[in-house]
Amino acid sequence: MKLLDLINELYGAMRQRKADTVIGEVAERLLEYTIYHFGYEEKIFDKHGYPEKEPHKKLHKIFIDKIADFKDDVERGKVTAS
Repeated sequence: MKLLDLINELYGAMRQRKADTVIGEVAERLLEYTIYHFGYEEKIFDKHGYPEKEPHKKLHKIFIDKIADFKDDVERGKVTAS
């Protein structure tokens, strides 16, 4: 699973004390993948008439916003990995 691959990549970088050099890139790829994945999932919701699609889409937005905020904090130097 792509999400776990990204987390494992960050963990490996942390173990090698290289996390600060990759955290921004990983955060960017995590945001891009999450937007892609949830977009695909929402198309399936629409196609099959999933009855709980609207609440689920709201949860997707909250999660994407949190990742975007994290990425922004990394870019502003507010987040470091240790």
